[in-house]
Amino acid sequence: MTAREGRTGGTEGARLFLVRHGRSEGNRPEGTLLGRGDPPLTDAGMEEADAAASLLARRLRPGARLYASPLARARDSARRLGDRLGLPVRLAAALVELDMGRLEGRLWSDVPAERARWDADPGRYRFPGGEGLDDVARRAEAWFGENVAGQPGDTVVVAHLFVILALTARILRLPLDEILRLHLEHGGVVELRLSPAGGRLHGLYPGRLA
Repeated sequence: MTAREGRTGGTEGARLFLVRHGRSEGNRPEGTLLGRGDPPLTDAGMEEADAAASLLARRLRPGARLYASPLARARDSARRLGDRLGLPVRLAAALVELDMGRLEGRLWSDVPAERARWDADPGRYRFPGGEGLDDVARRAEAWFGENVAGQPGDTVVVAHLFVILALTARILRLPLDEILRLHLEHGGVVELRLSPAGGRLHGLYPGRLA
């Protein structure tokens, strides 16, 4: 088994559900770069989290574990899931969103040169004063290896778009720029089936396109 298989594999039959948090006040207007900012959920975001909880209530097996990023939009979404599913929420700092550095809170339309660099090579792009997707992938993969890889049963992670995409890419062994083709709205869920050799995409529930 290679080092990567040890980090991104899992117990045979285990499942990982990656849930994007409900939308927050910081997600408006469209195109706002929201990374480490910590705005609260909107009413619509609470409804999106509740919809994800309803989906998971039909999918999860007994004994599931629930983890979340400590940022309010993910933490509070996870708490709504936990209330519905009867699961405690475990917070993990490694699951926080990509650090967008000096572009935090800006609109892509305000920084066209940076947007062009991102579009040209998102897998290698690094936000000025912040992180790149590879940084997020490394810390998410390390967290997965320590907390999920050897666990049986179901694990639910409530996190952020780039964390979910980066971790999915590592588990499926896809280039980071290719995983950006996957679209996941707020409240969307990615379901991965795990095995010692890695994982495969079993379900994609993209969320409401409202």
